[in-house]
Amino acid sequence: MEKIIIEKIQIKENELTYFYNVTEKISKYFMPIRKYSLKYEMNIENVPKSILAIPFICNILPVSWLFDAEIVVDELDENFYESIVPIKKSYQNMYPDLHFAGNLKCKKIIQNNYNASKIAMMFSGGVDATATLVKHISEKPILINLQGSDIKLKYKAVLDNVEIKIQNMAAQFSLPITFIETAFREVLNEKELDDFISIVNDNYWHALQHGIAILSHAAPIAYLKKIKTLYIASSYTKGDNAKCASDPTIDNLLKFASTTIYHDNFDLTRGDKIELINKYCEENNLSLKIRVCFNERKEENCCKCEKCYRTIFEIISRNGNPENFGFDLPRNFLRKAKFHFKYKIIFSPAVIVLWKKIQQQFQNNPDLNCDPKYVWFLKFDFAESNNFIKKLYANTSLFVKKILRK
Repeated sequence: MEKIIIEKIQIKENELTYFYNVTEKISKYFMPIRKYSLKYEMNIENVPKSILAIPFICNILPVSWLFDAEIVVDELDENFYESIVPIKKSYQNMYPDLHFAGNLKCKKIIQNNYNASKIAMMFSGGVDATATLVKHISEKPILINLQGSDIKLKYKAVLDNVEIKIQNMAAQFSLPITFIETAFREVLNEKELDDFISIVNDNYWHALQHGIAILSHAAPIAYLKKIKTLYIASSYTKGDNAKCASDPTIDNLLKFASTTIYHDNFDLTRGDKIELINKYCEENNLSLKIRVCFNERKEENCCKCEKCYRTIFEIISRNGNPENFGFDLPRNFLRKAKFHFKYKIIFSPAVIVLWKKIQQQFQNNPDLNCDPKYVWFLKFDFAESNNFIKKLYANTSLFVKKILRK
């Protein structure tokens, strides 16, 4: 049987380092260096190792299931340990074309309890997270941000800029915020894993990794701050039938010690969330600059990646002004959008679901439905646009960029 072995967990003040090894047959699905670190803004030396192991375990659980591998760890929190099998079953229900096997071997199961009372939330500064923030503002949540998730740690200038923006947003609400610097995206060979799960027509990060991997980073903070409920904002809406690693059927099953998880706003569309944010800003005379961009080298929203376009069109569909949300639209924005939609952006099945909702909202808005400049958008077929020429262009561009970086 294949194995993933946690050999050592090292704690030094606020830094946590995992040393691990894997057997040969699955080694190509991991990056060559067999250690990685997390840095918190608080001393974690008093956090039990049964809690500290959770971020590592959650990051590699789906890999162990896919390759029928055994994870070996010295000790784990009891509530977390008992949540693993139900989570695994939810993955299997979501992806019946994949087979989830594997197991976890733990020498000691330890019960960790605390008098939980505080509220926290994972906070990226995007639309989904900001909507959850304004909805639960009266609960005074502790905001937790991961550095190293959407933006790699090597882009420090961008991360520093994003950190300042998120700190400013937290200050507007007089809320505490804490940052975690994490190299968890440098553990797995995502390209190899993407190829392995190609049958699900999605990438490994979105399909299988990010939900519990992100949430698990909060386990040491939850222990120290006695967190009762940890919110994570929904990406999709009930009824979308979109498959995604962050889903209430998975996230809400995750537990550590006395902390429970709640996948929030699953009943709201992305447009509903924008309306919620807009209404809150108007009522409280605020302006919130969100960052949603996929371009990890840009400090601001690039206004030309799929995520930026999707958010901008969503704001327009609700009669909002994108510039009030932190988007500096270029000249001839719609002409450029049409070109990118037709010739550059490949729309995954999961985001096509969201784009169709935006089109529907445009159709339901009399001002937009009758506006000639949006006729092309209303008729645009996102699925049909993923043609061979576009895919060839995207792959060629990616290859050229890799060559230029070397």
